[in-house]
Formats: sequence, structure tokens, C-alpha cells
Amino acid sequence: MAKKPKLNKKLKARLKLLSDRLWRLNNLYWILNEQGDRIKFKLNGVQLVLYWAMWWLNIIPKSRQHGITTFIAIFMLDACVFNSNVRCGIIAHRLDDAKRILRDKIKFAYNNLPDDLKAGRSISKDDSYEVLFDNNSGIYVGTSMRSGTLQYLHISEYGKLCARMPIKAEEVKTGAMPTVHKGGMIFIESTAEGAYGDFYDMCIEAEKARQSGRKLTRLDYKIHTFVWHQKDSNTLTPEEAECIEVTEVYNLYFQKIERIFKKIINPGQRAWYVAQKKSLKHNMFKEHPSFFEEAFLASVEGAYYPAEMAQMREEGRICALPHDPSNLVHTVCDVGVGPNMPWLFFQLVGQKVHVINSFAIGKKEDVGGGAAYFRRRLNDYRDKYHYNYGEHFAPYDVKKREASTGQPIHVTFRQLGIALNTELRMEKSVLEGIERMRNILSRVWIDSEKCQDVISAWSAYHREWIDSNNCYSEHPKADVSSHWADTGRYMSKIIDEDLCGDRDSVTLAQVNAWHNKYRRTAV
Repeated sequence: MAKKPKLNKKLKARLKLLSDRLWRLNNLYWILNEQGDRIKFKLNGVQLVLYWAMWWLNIIPKSRQHGITTFIAIFMLDACVFNSNVRCGIIAHRLDDAKRILRDKIKFAYNNLPDDLKAGRSISKDDSYEVLFDNNSGIYVGTSMRSGTLQYLHISEYGKLCARMPIKAEEVKTGAMPTVHKGGMIFIESTAEGAYGDFYDMCIEAEKARQSGRKLTRLDYKIHTFVWHQKDSNTLTPEEAECIEVTEVYNLYFQKIERIFKKIINPGQRAWYVAQKKSLKHNMFKEHPSFFEEAFLASVEGAYYPAEMAQMREEGRICALPHDPSNLVHTVCDVGVGPNMPWLFFQLVGQKVHVINSFAIGKKEDVGGGAAYFRRRLNDYRDKYHYNYGEHFAPYDVKKREASTGQPIHVTFRQLGIALNTELRMEKSVLEGIERMRNILSRVWIDSEKCQDVISAWSAYHREWIDSNNCYSEHPKADVSSHWADTGRYMSKIIDEDLCGDRDSVTLAQVNAWHNKYRRTAV
């Protein structure tokens, strides 16, 4: 029997290093950096945290430019080069983006491997959708994947996919995610796109699991949140920082971050943040959040009220806002079925509009009795919060006849003790109402606890995305935010047309007292 050839010490040492995945990731691969320069890939701080903390199922809300996509691409390439029969999938919200990841990150890194490694692991198939190696391992890209079995799946910018194309997002959730076999790994990463959609829901569920401290199963998603101050290059030099004015309001905000993370936000980082926010304005929360909750404060892309909602947050008008017993409480509702018939409770305090409460029926909630149910809810709110009701406004739709009774909806409500005000006339166009709502929002204060659904919906209300034209329509997308947005537009029309009646009983002293009491200072 022939003896195995002896390996010299140098070759033994190299084989030992090549058996270490972390060494391979830090020493074998070359990438293009943000400036387009070819550099050796070495895990940065965020990438290293993800490497050691990653789970079977990973969800990653993040700020921009941490190199998460690059890390996952190199991680998958390494798995394919050094293991046989591995299948990896990459999904992006646009096919061109998926192809770009394959070309600029995976193929570039492979082409720059040492020649002897490439000779020992050649490519047997190579096109813009797939790279397959001679060990039967391969990486595929697309906008969805249903067939086959994957060991690794990367879904890039899932938040954007959920916001723009929820039907395609559902296809990814039901089609692509189940293709990863038990023991495989899923990475879902994205900047946030508002407080709704499947990416938001998955992040909230994973964050609750993290906070509870419970042990995760392989079917649970583990959350990894990466924010702007975790990136070392997000800073300015001392000379540059001297040119940026960091106000006391900003310093209070940075002190809050320091308390949360138990770290110092240095002058260079503070100046960088202020400069970035001056440029990005209301998009700062989305592009460079400071902590998990802040990532979902920003309005979605294509939103109608991004600047207005951001201004409300910055001026502290989204806050604890108890009702003023000296003013009437008016309500306005949308007409629909179940959760599609939300109600807003608001007061007029001088020139201010206080949105103090809200409710909508849960999808599984018993709504037996129709109008009788809403009478009970209104009475419950009156008794619980000691409201003195003024008008109950409803849109023109309530004049339509019900199929079951043959009489107008508002008549059914009146017979049960709710006198709906039907003075609201039909809008000439939804866009006209949206513009009116923009103007009213500068006067609106809203309760941060009792109106969370309202805040989320007004932030999320956005134009419909037309994928074939690669642009947004002028008209709103019909989704879960629409009915709350409609209710807000009706409220703006009520105020604009002064349908609530006399408000002379409110004095300037009352207005000033309320302003000082409930004003909040925030960035």
C-alpha cells in the first residue's frame, strides 16, 4: 500500500489556516470599498458582532453602510468554495439589485482569490443569475425563489419590498423562506420603511423575544440592530466639527443615546449627526437611526406627510396628551366594516387640534350589533375618560342605504342614540384633501399612547408604487393605513370649514397653559 506523501511545514500551516473560517473571511477575500478601491476584506466591528451573534434565522434592522450585505455575500461565497453541495439564494426587491450583489460582491471576491484556490475550485456555470462551482455548490439571485432547497438565504432590503410591493413580499415570505431546510440560515436585512408591513412586524416580534430573555428555538428570528454610532467612520475631524453648531437640544438627545448604550458620543460623532440631519431631514430616522425604536419613526418612501410628521416629533407634539375638560370632545369616523371603520377623538384648543384618543375594531373582535356596538364603545370612552361629547362626524357615505335595513346608515345610528353629523361634503379629489391635511398638521398635537395606530398610519400613508414604470403614482396606495388617513382628512375638512361651532369659551391663558404643560423638546 502506497504511503501518503508527507506535507511540508509550510503547507501544513496553510491548510490549518484554511480550515479556520474566521481566518479565511479576514484574509482570503478582496472587495471594492465605498470609494471603489480594491481592498482586502476584514470584518469591521459590526460585521464581527454579527458573525459571533448570528442565529439560524436572523432579522437585521440597520442604518446605512455597515457592510452587512457585503459580509453575507462573502460568508455565502466562503461556504460554497469550501463545502460541497451548498445552495445559497439572494433576493432583492429589484432584480438589478440582486444581480449587482452577485456581480460586484460575490464574483469580484471570487475572481480575486489566490490562483491556486481558484484552480482547485473552478466555476462550472456563470451567468447574471447564478454562479455554480465544480463541487456542486452555487449561489442564485432573484426577486423570489420557490423551487429547490437552500442552505443559506439572504433577503436584502425586505422593508422596502414590504412597503412598495406587499404582494411580492408575501410571495417571498410564503415561497422563498420555506425553501431553507432545517438547520439552514436566513438573513433578512433592511433599513426601516415605517411602522407597518411584514418587516416591521417581524422586527417587533423578534425584539420582544430579545427583551423577554427567553431561549430561542431554530424557528425563532433573532434580531440584530445596528445603528449609526456603531460605525467608526461616522464622525468628523476636530477641525470639521468646529464648523458645526451642536445645539443644547441635540446635546440632550445625545445624552439620551449615551444612557441607552452606556457609551460616549464624542464631539466628532455629534457633529457628523447634526450635519447629516441637516441634509437628510425627516429621512434621518430611516437612514441613520440611533436606536431600534427610532428606525421605525420615519415615514415610508413615497409618503404624503413625511416632513409634517417629522416636525411633529421634533417639536414634541407627539406626547402624553390628556383631554381638556373645559373643551368638547368631537369624534370623526370612516365608514367601513370592522377594522376599516376607525374613530378619532379630538378637541379644538384655541388654534390647536388635540387628537386625544382613537379606536378601531380588531380583526377578531366581536362586532355583533353593528351601530349598537359603536354606541357601547363611545359610551365606554365617555365614562372612562369623562368626555363631554360635541359632534360625531361621519363622511357623506353614511347617507347611503344599508342593504339589510333599506334605510340610510346615519338613520340606523340615530335610532340607537348616536346623532351623526352629516355636514361633510364629498371632496373634489383625495389629493385636495391630502394638501389640506398637510396644512392642518402644523397645528396638530397627538397622544403618543392612545393614538399609536393613527401615528403609524399617517406616517405610512403613501403613493402607490408602479413597478412597470419604476415610479410612484400620484394616488394613494390602498392598504392598512388608508382608513386612518381618510379619517384624518375628514378631520381636516371639519376644521377647515369650521363645522364644530363656537370655540370662544377658550381663553388665551388656557391655550398658553396647555402649551407649556404638554410641550416636549426633542430632536
